[in-house]
Amino acid sequence: MLNSVSALKLIKYVVPYMKNSNWGRIINIGSISGVMGESFASVYSATKAGLIGFSKASGLELAEYGITVNTINPGWVETDLGLKSIEDSEFSLEETIQTTAQEEEEEIPEAAPPIITTDMENHSFTVAKQTAINAIINPPKSNIIAITGDCGFGKSVLLKQIITELNANHSIIPLYARCSKTTQISCLGAFQDAFLSLLGLPGCCTNNINAFIKSNKASLKQAFPNLSDNEIADFVNFLYPHKTDVFANMAKNKTKLFELLNKTIRILSDNIDHFVVAIDNFDFIDGMSYEFLTQLIDNEMLNGKIQIIITYQDNKAAEGYFASNNVNSSTAKTIHLKPLTQSEAEDFMMQYVNNDKNLLSEELKTNIYNTFNGSGLCIEHYFALL
Repeated sequence: MLNSVSALKLIKYVVPYMKNSNWGRIINIGSISGVMGESFASVYSATKAGLIGFSKASGLELAEYGITVNTINPGWVETDLGLKSIEDSEFSLEETIQTTAQEEEEEIPEAAPPIITTDMENHSFTVAKQTAINAIINPPKSNIIAITGDCGFGKSVLLKQIITELNANHSIIPLYARCSKTTQISCLGAFQDAFLSLLGLPGCCTNNINAFIKSNKASLKQAFPNLSDNEIADFVNFLYPHKTDVFANMAKNKTKLFELLNKTIRILSDNIDHFVVAIDNFDFIDGMSYEFLTQLIDNEMLNGKIQIIITYQDNKAAEGYFASNNVNSSTAKTIHLKPLTQSEAEDFMMQYVNNDKNLLSEELKTNIYNTFNGSGLCIEHYFALL
């Protein structure tokens, strides 16, 4: 049982530290015997199979903390011990070579780096913007684009600029949600925010919900022509549950609600090449929105038409957030945002004075940049207060 118990005990002690860091990589060494079984080694095969099963289950449990758990399952390895095991078995060396996978001793460590490493790129503001847009527009396109960085580095500002450019130059109108502590306490709060914003509806409904449905039915029908009257009513209930229902019922009817949202997103994405879901402050996403987003990913992004762009503060790769076979280093791109350079900050400031150089002296621009240490968020707030 050493093959299983030793790994379980070690993982038990390291996981709390990984949870505190919201990041971790656990790699267990299994065996091909745990996958396909090995005659005259039933106990060994059972322990390795148990380790593989444990890795799969714990990977699902720990995914929300940015921790991945994988198992490398080598075949027969050409070592003295491996060759002796073959000699002691009922099979000849030639039969073993013909029927099972073999590895050279140096090949095993080479399997680990792709699991450990991540596609984490450090970019300045301008380069990060173009990198994200290229990942959305140009093949090979990324399913998930994550923008990370410390508080104040301008992740939200950057996301808004990406959305503006996608809309202006590529006719893409993302389904945009800004997560907050308010949306976090609501069932599907992130997607409520996104649809309210997309449809231009108020965040708070009038007291007369029936009058609201009647006055907005035509516009909702125009936006979602394939929805029935009952589905339109259910959709309004999703947008304003505090007026028409209670959150407990939304959670109870989750499957039906997810089917409705899938249908609305299919309608929106049917006639366009790119459909982008943009979620700002992903750190604050509510549980049901995260579950629905994961379902979109597991459904192969609705036939590959949907891409997701998220921002968050943690310095970890996007694939650490999603326990899905559709999210890996080749389908997800993580861009770590650095502070604005002085040149980028000055260009950013000029937008707030309509590029009138007479309104901002070189000295003032330098003072602003130095005061806020290249923080796009602080610079934006500074000009907003003027």
